Amino acid sequence: MEVVPPNSEREATACSIAGAEEDKGEVHTAMLWSIQEAVERQTLQIGVSACGATAVVDVLQALGITVAPETADHRVRTRLRRNDSPLPDYLHSRSEAGATHHQLIDGAERASGGQVLGKFFGFHPARQVKLVPWLAHWIRRGAVPVATMNMQRGVAEGEEIPDAWHHQLIFGVGPNAVFMTNPLDVVGEEEVHVRLCSESVLLIRREDVLKRLMPGSPLSLISDQQTDPRWKTLDVEGQVRQMMNEEDHSDEDHPKMTHIMIPAAYSSGVTLFALRNSSVDDSGINFMLRWCKRCVLLTLLKAIHTGESFGPLAHATIVVANGRPSLHNTASSPAADRSWTSYFNLSPIKQTAPMAERVLVIGSGGREHALAWKLAQSPHVQQVLVAPGNAGTASCGKISNSAVSVSNHTILAQYCKDHNVALVVVGPEVPLAAGIVDDLTAAGVPCFGPSAKAAQLEASKSFSKSFMDRHGISTARWSSFTDPQEACSYIQGADFPALVVKASGLAAGKGVIVAKDKDEACQAVLDIMKDKAFGAAGDTVVVEELLEGEEVSCLCFSDGSTVAPMPPAQDHKRLLDGDQGPNTGGMGAYCPTPQVSEEMLQQIKTTVLQKTVDGMKEDGIPYVGVLYAGLMLTKQGPKVLEFNCRFGDPECQVLLPLLKSDLYEVLKNTLQGTLTSEPPMWLDSSAAVTVVMASEGYPGAYKKGVEITGLSQVTEMGLQVFHAGTALKEGGGVVTSGGRVLTVTAVQPTLESALHSANQGVAAVGFPNAVYRRDIGHRAIAYLTRTRGLTYKDSGVDIAAGNKLVDIIKPLAKATSRTGCNAELGGFAGLFDLKAAGFVDPILVAGTDGVGTKLKIAQACNIHNTLGQDLVAMCVNDVLAQGAEPLFFLDYFSCGHLDVGVASSVIGGIAEACQMAGCALLGGETAEMPGVYGPGEYDLAGFCVGAAERGSLLPRLGDVQEGDLLIGVASSGVHSNGFSLVRKVLERAGLQYSSPAPFGQPGQTMGSALLTPTKIYSRLLQPILRSGAVKAYAHITGGGLLENIPRVLPKELAVDLDATRWRIPPVFSWLHKEGSLSEEEMARTFNCGLGAVLVVGKQEAQRVLRQLQAEEEAWIVGSLTHKMPGGQAVVVRNLEHSLRAGPNPCPDTSVLQNGASHTDSSSRKRTKVAVLVSGTGTNLQALIEQTKKPSSSAEIVVVISNRPGVLGLKRASMAGIQTRVVDHKLYGSRAEFDSTIDHVLVEFGVEVVCLAGFMRILTGPFVRKWNGKLLNIHPSLLPSFKGVNAQKQALLAGARVSGCTVHFVAEEVDAGAIIAQEPIPVLMNDTEESLSERILDAEHRAFPAALELVASGVVRLGEDGRIMWNQSA
Repeated sequence: MEVVPPNSEREATACSIAGAEEDKGEVHTAMLWSIQEAVERQTLQIGVSACGATAVVDVLQALGITVAPETADHRVRTRLRRNDSPLPDYLHSRSEAGATHHQLIDGAERASGGQVLGKFFGFHPARQVKLVPWLAHWIRRGAVPVATMNMQRGVAEGEEIPDAWHHQLIFGVGPNAVFMTNPLDVVGEEEVHVRLCSESVLLIRREDVLKRLMPGSPLSLISDQQTDPRWKTLDVEGQVRQMMNEEDHSDEDHPKMTHIMIPAAYSSGVTLFALRNSSVDDSGINFMLRWCKRCVLLTLLKAIHTGESFGPLAHATIVVANGRPSLHNTASSPAADRSWTSYFNLSPIKQTAPMAERVLVIGSGGREHALAWKLAQSPHVQQVLVAPGNAGTASCGKISNSAVSVSNHTILAQYCKDHNVALVVVGPEVPLAAGIVDDLTAAGVPCFGPSAKAAQLEASKSFSKSFMDRHGISTARWSSFTDPQEACSYIQGADFPALVVKASGLAAGKGVIVAKDKDEACQAVLDIMKDKAFGAAGDTVVVEELLEGEEVSCLCFSDGSTVAPMPPAQDHKRLLDGDQGPNTGGMGAYCPTPQVSEEMLQQIKTTVLQKTVDGMKEDGIPYVGVLYAGLMLTKQGPKVLEFNCRFGDPECQVLLPLLKSDLYEVLKNTLQGTLTSEPPMWLDSSAAVTVVMASEGYPGAYKKGVEITGLSQVTEMGLQVFHAGTALKEGGGVVTSGGRVLTVTAVQPTLESALHSANQGVAAVGFPNAVYRRDIGHRAIAYLTRTRGLTYKDSGVDIAAGNKLVDIIKPLAKATSRTGCNAELGGFAGLFDLKAAGFVDPILVAGTDGVGTKLKIAQACNIHNTLGQDLVAMCVNDVLAQGAEPLFFLDYFSCGHLDVGVASSVIGGIAEACQMAGCALLGGETAEMPGVYGPGEYDLAGFCVGAAERGSLLPRLGDVQEGDLLIGVASSGVHSNGFSLVRKVLERAGLQYSSPAPFGQPGQTMGSALLTPTKIYSRLLQPILRSGAVKAYAHITGGGLLENIPRVLPKELAVDLDATRWRIPPVFSWLHKEGSLSEEEMARTFNCGLGAVLVVGKQEAQRVLRQLQAEEEAWIVGSLTHKMPGGQAVVVRNLEHSLRAGPNPCPDTSVLQNGASHTDSSSRKRTKVAVLVSGTGTNLQALIEQTKKPSSSAEIVVVISNRPGVLGLKRASMAGIQTRVVDHKLYGSRAEFDSTIDHVLVEFGVEVVCLAGFMRILTGPFVRKWNGKLLNIHPSLLPSFKGVNAQKQALLAGARVSGCTVHFVAEEVDAGAIIAQEPIPVLMNDTEESLSERILDAEHRAFPAALELVASGVVRLGEDGRIMWNQSA
């Protein structure tokens, strides 16, 4: 990147484009000259205003010099313009903006009487800005971005422009120095967006526009890519075209400036103001770094100005690594270097980081120090203010204290606005309960934490317990009281140990007393309610059951809907080791707690955390912030002891060091409701321990002002000290100011090592008589080192892994749901509703199978996802052989050690295959059996259940006869049988699974080629089987061609196959050759290229073949002959020849050697038809009979009813037609009902739909989608007598002729184009019943005839809604 000092010569048209490509998504950057450079080089005038004087006043006040605004205005010499004053034509605001930096510097020096000096550091020419594509396009065509000035819109006449929009902002104040810059450098992201979308002025040299933008330039690219509506009002194209068309030849020697309005941003630079004769130390530079830390490297070159002391800045190199700046002084330049020509060199970056923000943390404890410490690590955070803070947050890098009042929310809100605070984070509970979040949010200040209403979960124990009871969240038995006598009576009479007494209100974490007996509990009630031990917090007490178990703290982030749990932690409330001594606010904590397993944490998330957030949302009190659940792990499961509405202290000090994510981003995501998509991440395999050091006498009276030593030594040990009750000592040093003084936190790989490190750190800290515990985490350590009995997991069975697997496969199984079942896993057994699936008189068909030793190859190759299809195919294809529709599938997966990844891959493949097959994955069994299988081994079994109507079962042995033809359907290869022999051949050939395959696809290994999955034939064959054309179907599985085909034939018939009639995959030729396998061995072991064989009559053969060949390879491969006594059941001719010859790409199946011809020129591809009925299906039988004719162009593939159990369904089933029930009563809207109908139609590949007594009105979108494909019949000669009771209308009108009309369905009732009509005379003595009967007879003729016209293509609906005839069809 070119870097040019400000004083160097530069072409007037200079602009630098980074990234010449205009690819979509490319990040474009360009150099924007600053206002300063524009003043010096390009423009004749630039506006200045009173805002410059305001900036000077702010600077001087920050340096302790008081100056009246009038004085500053005079010294800055700005020309004050008001609303009634004329403006340059290119300025749209009511006052000119932008005093130059030199004016500000001169004004500050004059107004301070020479006490203050200023120095401007321009960002040109190395200031790089990110460009949207349209602006990059614009600059690339010659527009020179000389200067930009932010203007305002929408200011009413007579109204002043707020100074905040104009004057420069101070962003850093040191003891003797002030850094100042333009507002756009430091405002929040939202405000920047507003400003970038407001009007700005881009000054462009007119001659450059005329030179580079010639007529015909693609100016539309600029405006077309700008989506902000305000952009359209700027009329860029019009302005530019006007410039190009203007003829102005006057004063050619003086290039004219013109302007257009373009949204743009700028930052001219930074000015450093300092007191004369003072040294600006490193802390001053750090202020600048907080803003500039986006850059990877900043080099700051400082010249020495004669007579002015900027010594420490002489030559300083500032390196920013991992977001942390450091200052490195280099050798000073000679004093003779007096020029002010230094500048920043900003190393270019591809993406500009978001602007840094200022964050305010409310509180003064160790929790708040930890929050500030973690927030300061964020690159998005410029500064962390802590109010009131402590000695640890007083001045620590980005962190500093603020004296702003946090109890007066109005003052606090104004402070946040004045100091550009982008986020307030509330630490303690008291401000939350007081409504600080509500008040700041209402004032427009983002604040992290729950509302006052939501904070009642902590602020009122009575509210919290009632809430838990109301929403079924497990907690201790309890009752609340305002009368101490009633409370004592409850304690004495309870049938459980009512020994826990709590002040209902906030008591700084100390309002809980766990009594040893009932008398002590009653005394606690009196202490709280009568003696006011906790003040007003004890006006109401809650008496609880004493629970037994381990106490843990489970916190989460909540965005109001989603919870993101933190690792579980455990606090230590008692003062002394061994959980002895009085109760405290917490003497230490550790995280995570091994007592809480992953399963238990998930249970807590679901039954406590998520349930609480859902309950608050249901109650109209959304909970946004940190939710803390104090839990007791009882034998009955986790029970809630209490809720807190914020981070715990000291839990916060162990949680945040383990947070891998950026805390600022997490808090923002929580407030923005995006936790689901961006959950926080935590360190793995690490443990944190924090030890609290308290003052002598705590939790009672204690001494303050005790000096603390050794803090730097602890930091050098790699430990973190979080201050709490500390203060800065006058003259330097840190002293105690509270009971809990500080915490020492260590993060190590193990809990034991973390505790050891933390205790070492505590030993290094010195203040007299400090109180602390040395056994933090002792329960966890005892848990980890305990001698325990054997568990199921010790035997090799991992129940947790099994549960994890179930969680993974549940959604996979759910995706296989179909009509009749919802495929919900988790029950003891699965259910299937045959009636809902449309069956009338079904026979259940079941099949089971495995995948054999193909498993061995999959395990050796570590390829597991294809086995699921093999398993499903082997079972489903068997069920199909009985003419049944596969309904549901069950799997069995067994192994020695459960590898969740492998198992989920296998079962995921099963679920995917079930979807392919159209059956539901209804359940399964995962069996982990240590010792039964070797490492990495597993076995599979599958079970499929289908159903067929009683009259549709296969094989139809009575129909199978000599001369029937055999149609073979291609296999994908070996499928799943014969792999023991395959592996033996592979061994003989000396090949490995990783060896290149001599067959299959180029580049395939032997393993991947052999694992080609078995084909599933259900979707392909079901429509054909339903048509009744297939008499028998054999699945070619174990036993090959020789043993499987005879299983579906009468004993008196034999099979004659010709291997030249189908394509044999090359894997079989390789096996035959390498294994020296005989012809008989090949035919008895393998499918030899035929995965299924269908038996069909000669008349149906070509039609069935074409249907198959539309989606799959298929051939007529043989025929049935009479079996001679003692003869072979299957003869495969030419197999040896075909195996040696290799695959035949074009097998000839026109004439078999036995002379049977397969040509049927009259047959044609049939149109798939669905019939919709509501009852008997008035014309259904006529349509069925027509489509059964060999000459028919139509095939009914499904009958759909909106009512279960009707006669129409039975008629369809008896004809071997698949049925579906879509009960309209189960749907909430017509659109939802129609959508389900549409889904079924698409599932069956339907091309034409006939309405046969369908009594539901279809919606417009459905009719429009199926326009030209929906047929209906009406009992009148349309357009006469539309609607219901057409026969009655005809009789009342005295019509002499009526009849029926078949028409396309249109959105208007009975208004579609007419396909066919049949007239019926109206007789003198006709009644409505007799006329209807004769019209119905006509319908039985007209509807089938009309269907044939449409199915054959003779009639279709034109685009204009009229009938189109195709006589050649």
